[in-house]
Amino acid sequence: MDSLLQTILLRCGTVVASIMLAACGSYEFSVNERVVFTPEPLFGDFSLPDPALHACVQEHISRSSITSISELTDLNCSQAGIGNLDGLQLFSSLQGLKLSHNNISNVGPLISLQQLAELYLDHNNLIDVSDLATLTDLKILTLAGNSTLLCMAIPNQLRQQKLDLPEHCR
Repeated sequence: MDSLLQTILLRCGTVVASIMLAACGSYEFSVNERVVFTPEPLFGDFSLPDPALHACVQEHISRSSITSISELTDLNCSQAGIGNLDGLQLFSSLQGLKLSHNNISNVGPLISLQQLAELYLDHNNLIDVSDLATLTDLKILTLAGNSTLLCMAIPNQLRQQKLDLPEHCR
């Protein structure tokens, strides 16, 4: 009977320790002043010229505990005051990108994000989105609220997707 009780207590202790480690994954653990676990550092080897974009990406990395560049697959930087997307091409694993309600006028830096499936660019200052034709995995594209958008510059391949256009382009 003692052996059964010891086995049960040992298993319960293991389960409790595992739960505690999982819950505290961002903390370093020491036993007898010896480090037994050190979490991976968050990804931080990037610099974006637009301070608002940089802050948004940095916040998302911190909130999601992202440790490598390839882990950043979705990013929501809506209503962040972003005007410049330069440097965003570094995050080539992005599949979903929300940039609604910003001050973006140039989508050129997005052309190398070949895994993008969803792109939300509504309510910006876009004029020409012809560069987005290279995004062959794009399934959803929102462009509503871009009153200066040149409707004739929207490539036909983009019109095949789920596309939300500004009123003047419908």
